[in-house]
Amino acid sequence: MQFCQSISVDMQFCQSISVDMQLCQSISVDIQFCQSISVSIQFCQSIVILTYQHTNLPLC
Repeated sequence: MQFCQSISVDMQFCQSISVDMQLCQSISVDIQFCQSISVSIQFCQSIVILTYQHTNLPLC
């Protein structure tokens, strides 16, 4: 359950990253910031995979 809650928090983080990514695309902002967002996107993709792998856990 604790794992599931942390995944949930990470997913909320991913949604905010997604918003940031739209900002990067629409505005000429700091390149380094966008690159770090990019890295975060990769992290988010792994979180999504983890979430799918653990959807069959009890209480998830």
